Amino acid sequence: MRLGIFLGVILGIFLTVGSAFTYDTISGRAATSTSAIAGDPRPMVNWDVVGKDFSDLRASLIEVGNRVQNEWRKLTT
Repeated sequence: MRLGIFLGVILGIFLTVGSAFTYDTISGRAATSTSAIAGDPRPMVNWDVVGKDFSDLRASLIEVGNRVQNEWRKLTT
């Protein structure tokens, strides 16, 4: 039961992000457009910021993993 709820939440997150990305791509609101016209539609999600945040999160998780490995080696020797 708990696994089903967890998988449902994960699936919901992927569907939400995927649908926002698809909408931005299909509607021409891609984050790559650099025009600063006032009437120009802005993207629903700033994908450049999302990508940078994801890269930062990944780098910090790798750093934490390396620290855990180093401490584990210290404990086992």
